Amino acid sequence: MNRISRLVLGTILATAGLWTASPALAETKISLCRDVAAKDAQKSIVQCELQSSDEVKVVGVKVTGDGRSADATYKPYSAAEVPTPVLLLLDRSVSRGEFNRLRAAAVQIVDANLKGVSFGAYGFSRDMLAIAPLGTPPATIKLALDSVNQQSITPELLKNIVEALPLLAAAPGDRKIMVVLSNGDVQDTAYSIPEISAKLKQANVTLIGIAPGSSADDITNAQSLRRLAQETYGEFLTVRRGAAARVKDLLAKGGSISFQPIATDMTIKADIDGGKPVSLAYKTALAPSPDAVAATEPEAKPIDFTRPGEVFDAFRAWLQAGTRNQLIFAGGVLALVLALLLIAKLAARRHAPDIVPDFSAATTAPDAPTAPVEVKPVFGWLEFLDGNQTREPIRSRATRIGRSSDNDIVLKNTSVHRQHAVIREDPGGGLVIVDMDTANGIKVNEEWVKSARLKQGDVIELGEVRMRFTQPHSNT
Repeated sequence: MNRISRLVLGTILATAGLWTASPALAETKISLCRDVAAKDAQKSIVQCELQSSDEVKVVGVKVTGDGRSADATYKPYSAAEVPTPVLLLLDRSVSRGEFNRLRAAAVQIVDANLKGVSFGAYGFSRDMLAIAPLGTPPATIKLALDSVNQQSITPELLKNIVEALPLLAAAPGDRKIMVVLSNGDVQDTAYSIPEISAKLKQANVTLIGIAPGSSADDITNAQSLRRLAQETYGEFLTVRRGAAARVKDLLAKGGSISFQPIATDMTIKADIDGGKPVSLAYKTALAPSPDAVAATEPEAKPIDFTRPGEVFDAFRAWLQAGTRNQLIFAGGVLALVLALLLIAKLAARRHAPDIVPDFSAATTAPDAPTAPVEVKPVFGWLEFLDGNQTREPIRSRATRIGRSSDNDIVLKNTSVHRQHAVIREDPGGGLVIVDMDTANGIKVNEEWVKSARLKQGDVIELGEVRMRFTQPHSNT
């Protein structure tokens, strides 16, 4: 590998290291905000979820709107005082293949390592089947799910959601999740999608829909399930696109944000330790709280360019400020790499092969007696394929080739090593070319070789220099 190649590779690796080492490139967002009306002596609040694909530490959460601000309360899911109840509702009426995929996803979701979560599982077709009530140990739920069978019968999806709702509503906790694993086939007519959505929101239940397939037809057929998920601040997922892993991320990582409304239109902003802040605009229907204070913007701290660490932190913060900045940085690095490659190619083209012939016969004065000159045999020829069709004889039983001037055949090209190769006589007859353990190597007839027996017409490549080997009898 030449010097420029090493420089380009080093630039790429350094860029990759900077990119991957940045903790804030993990996906973190605020979502699923909803109004929670006052109950009994409790005040009306807004609840949101902070979702992340990785473990994050939240430094603080601030709410601003109409020139006022207030601090919000953040609680990690793993540290919740009351476990989050999660009820799995498994559709048994789907085809056997779809049922097996949905049941496997349910088994994957029920994970004993998830902290602050309480699981329960129910099946349904026309009627609901109790598989494992809420609070059942995950290992027991998995065994129970394995014993459930598919049932080819007309389903009543909406009716069974309504019947499962009181089970979640009775469970303690502010955050309640129903995971419906179904193809979304709605056959029952006793309920409508808007009715079910209103009932779920009234019970403060978030619905996550999981469909067995991800084709266009599968997604179209599951539109009812998708709509219920969207209207209850949940998500619509598919088994084939990692639904189980996504659900576990939603359950385990991140936390809940709660605050009293201070305006109709508000911005919720969470500061992440070692990462970029995340924010969300939200419009509430609740009346603003009178406890908010006037918002003040913190003064921007100037960067001290005499401190490399502070400059790097500022650059990293800029890089983490959004996808646009990341794309700008990636484009700049790519342009630099392409420029280096172009410079390397132009520099290499400036050096054409330069043959230094070996004039072994000494010149003599005109009147001096002529001494007999020893004529060395020619074992072969190297014809250069550079347009000039120059050629060089192979006169030694061990002919050295390279860029250094002490070689028998000198090639003035930067892609050729100082001692690149040797063409020597083989004990069995003929000539053999041997690589001198170089980084750029040798090609014979477009194949990389360490050594090769030469035949008439073989094309040899040393770096960018191409030569054709010919035998003596063909060059009279």
